[in-house]
Amino acid sequence: MLITALSCFAGLGGALGYLLGAIDWAHLELGRLLGTEFQVMFFFSSLVLTLCFIIHLCSIPEAPLRDAAKDIPPQQGPQDLALSSDRIYEYGSIEKVKNGYVNPELALQGEKNKNPAEQTRRTMTMKSLLRALMSMPPHYRCLCISHLIGWTAFLSNMLFFTDFMGQIVYHGDPYGAHNSTEFLIYQRGVEVGCWGLCINSVFSSLYSYFQKALVPYIGLKGLYFMGYLLFGLGTGVIGLFPNVYSTLVICTLFGVMSSTLYTVPFNLITAYHREEQEKQVRC
Repeated sequence: MLITALSCFAGLGGALGYLLGAIDWAHLELGRLLGTEFQVMFFFSSLVLTLCFIIHLCSIPEAPLRDAAKDIPPQQGPQDLALSSDRIYEYGSIEKVKNGYVNPELALQGEKNKNPAEQTRRTMTMKSLLRALMSMPPHYRCLCISHLIGWTAFLSNMLFFTDFMGQIVYHGDPYGAHNSTEFLIYQRGVEVGCWGLCINSVFSSLYSYFQKALVPYIGLKGLYFMGYLLFGLGTGVIGLFPNVYSTLVICTLFGVMSSTLYTVPFNLITAYHREEQEKQVRC
């Protein structure tokens, strides 16, 4: 549920951001006031970033973490120790709490098992990352590799999409004189490309919301395969037949891929982990 909400809000935020680039600010009063359309976009970006930063700092006050075992009063028996609402516990203490009571044995056991080597924060390096990738189970490794390839393809497409619209679809020239017809046509193509990316983000948000309804029919692996398949077909079609309207329609398929990359791999990892736990319980 949390991943779905994250993907929905990411899609809506992306749609608002692309919408700023799709509007022709040069012919509006705000564009003339600030100077150029780029200054308008950076103004709104700075305003939204500052506002969200302040809301984030003031929304949830953080409290220092304490050890559950150290919070147990000596005169209080383990069986009488209720989980109070104002008590703060360390990370991982959920496993030490059951039915509203703290299990001090688990808390003390976790404290005894700690040593300075384990408490030292490990530094992630490229070597350790590759070693972890090679030593993980095959299904996790395949998922990581396909996720890497998916993000590479998706971000490459998003990075050059507006330029593709301006040069290939609209036949504009980004290197022409700024008052030339070819350059103005290119700018128009870039604006339409921003509308296409806005469509992609909106559809990504909608698809993330309705994803759960599709899981019982085709499963998580089916959703993952369908996202990659539609993205590949969509990029192939607009590459072979660069048309304005078909390209804008196919932007909805890009939204499917975006939502797939944000949600399905993490749900697959959860499913794999649940299957491993069930196997351990049966054994």
